[in-house]
Amino acid sequence: MTAYGRTIATPPMVLTQGVLVGVVGLLLAIGGMVEPVAAQPPDETVLAQAIARGVKFLAKAQRPSGEFTIDVCQPWSFGLFCASQGGVWITASIVYSLDAVDDPARVAIQRNALAFLQRAMVRPGVWHFWSADGPFHRTISPDTDSSAWCAFVLRRHGVEVPDNLAQLLRFRDEEGRFYTWLDPGGITPGSWRLIQRLRQAKGHPAALANDLDCVVNVNTVASFAQHGEVLQGAYRYLNTVVERGDVPRCWLYGTSAALVYYMYARAYELGATALAPSLPLIRQRLLERQTPDGSWGDDAEQAAAVISLLIMGERGPVVERGIERLVRRQRSNGSWRRTKFIDLAPAADSEGSEAFTTALGVEALGRARVVLGRAAPASGSGSTDGR
Repeated sequence: MTAYGRTIATPPMVLTQGVLVGVVGLLLAIGGMVEPVAAQPPDETVLAQAIARGVKFLAKAQRPSGEFTIDVCQPWSFGLFCASQGGVWITASIVYSLDAVDDPARVAIQRNALAFLQRAMVRPGVWHFWSADGPFHRTISPDTDSSAWCAFVLRRHGVEVPDNLAQLLRFRDEEGRFYTWLDPGGITPGSWRLIQRLRQAKGHPAALANDLDCVVNVNTVASFAQHGEVLQGAYRYLNTVVERGDVPRCWLYGTSAALVYYMYARAYELGATALAPSLPLIRQRLLERQTPDGSWGDDAEQAAAVISLLIMGERGPVVERGIERLVRRQRSNGSWRRTKFIDLAPAADSEGSEAFTTALGVEALGRARVVLGRAAPASGSGSTDGR
């Protein structure tokens, strides 16, 4: 396999689980044989069982190291032949999502993941998107997003980490927007070619020595909000891209507007209240994009949209249809389907993670149990108010 201009040893390819199920489901949908969405949202028992199945799947999917993986799939393989690569950023995100549920099995998952995140720190206060034992780690630089988000999640769970705020503040442009890469000189030529292709495809400036990305900025301001810091330049940029309708184009390394909106809503809930001007627009766009059967797209987008609307106070049929559709999409092994959410490996058909999608599904249902009056808020670091 060639990655970022280098030939690397590729882990064994596997035929991903659920391919036949997906094909059968597609045929049923085409034939009009899919059951209609129920009029009533799932009850407490259904939600609790779905959450328990999801958490059980995550426990099985977690590596002994504590990390979770991203599947990087071969071109034109239709997601059938994929290599699993350890991911630092998604491991932190899964820890965060599990805060929304009170299933006792989450404790061991989070403990192991937090230990992994501590070991994954490449230097004081700095993290990389990819795990150190994978081939992609050596081809890109540590980044602002991973460094800010991993530090945030660790601190949220009471783990002391080096203060990285001062060093992250050095990686901003003249308008106060955060750059993506902390060591752009360490990115291989092949990686820069990939970045340039993404810039061209999304209309980003080609001549920049670093990248400006809305997801990087929104996760970073969430981390700074934990310390009461307000960064006007970053907030101005983030509110502007929503106002101009530049989502998801503003996310250089991703493809989903719903996931961007989720990260905005999450950051707002975590204290980045200067994002408030963007929330009415995000709410409106999510409501407009829901289909009559309650869908917002793939499984990750479905969960992300439900979470975002719950954070923004939406209740009633729109959310209930979304929750019902999300529950129906859960597979028998407790997971939700892997869908593409990043562009960070060259010559890849897709890069996604069943664990990441499943954690979002679990988070959505955990929040739904609380706001729909079906359960008390989860205890511990991750109560559903996010603070």
